[in-house]
Amino acid sequence: MIRARRVFLDANVFVTSWTLDILLTLADQSVIEPIWSEKVLDEACKAINRVHRTRNGRRYLAEAARAYPYAIAEANEKDLANIELPDPNDRHVVAGAIAGRCEIIVTYNIRDFPKEILAPSGLRAMHPDDFLIETATSNPDGAMAAIRALVSTKKHPPRSFEEEIEGLRANMLGRFADFVQERVSAGETLSPDTEFRTAAPDEGQPQ
Repeated sequence: MIRARRVFLDANVFVTSWTLDILLTLADQSVIEPIWSEKVLDEACKAINRVHRTRNGRRYLAEAARAYPYAIAEANEKDLANIELPDPNDRHVVAGAIAGRCEIIVTYNIRDFPKEILAPSGLRAMHPDDFLIETATSNPDGAMAAIRALVSTKKHPPRSFEEEIEGLRANMLGRFADFVQERVSAGETLSPDTEFRTAAPDEGQPQ
């Protein structure tokens, strides 16, 4: 049995719903264990309200917090003192990852977390696309189970696999999108208990 990897999600991951959707669905499939902190959620809330002016960031993130109550990890203030990063404001991310016993920080801002600084703590920072393709390579069945589950939950409006792949590409998850596309083309998307519906061309864009 493949062990679920504990990964710390940086605030910028929460801003992109397509990225967060697949990561949390991987958690539902027991492929990963997502970890975050209250500080990360506060930063994410501000960013969501700024970027998506029509979305209530606090309500959106409260749903994730309720669904994954185990995900909160808080570091002591003293843990921040020994962490040096290009931006000191990012120290809480590393401290949270250490407190949460994670091995990976998933973030769009790789440059903020240099390898040589993270290595002594047994951590590494990964772009979401790199993390997803590494996960899919080591556990392809788990990755595709997550994609099937994710597409099947989208009802308002329904989402096709083609739309899911397009959304992944649009959110800088191109390599993972290629992986999904290859499996879809090989006919590996459906399981006997999975409903599939291809959206008509004139239907609205997925939310």
